[in-house]
Amino acid sequence: MATFPGKGEHAAELLAVAHYDSKSWGNRADSPGADDNASGVAVLMEIARLLRDIPHQHTIRLVFFSNEEA
Repeated sequence: MATFPGKGEHAAELLAVAHYDSKSWGNRADSPGADDNASGVAVLMEIARLLRDIPHQHTIRLVFFSNEEA
């Protein structure tokens, strides 16, 4: 999890999430990880890079998790 504290006195908290695991279904040997959900993880990482030097009113939390399919 990455947290970017907001500067506003009564600011809301914004949450963005992405999972970094993937699962094959049935007898398939492939795993659709690039679209489910490596692309989401890449977007959150880019958001984190952009937010590190930008002041903002709201607290922003970026959360990465596993076991999404369960």
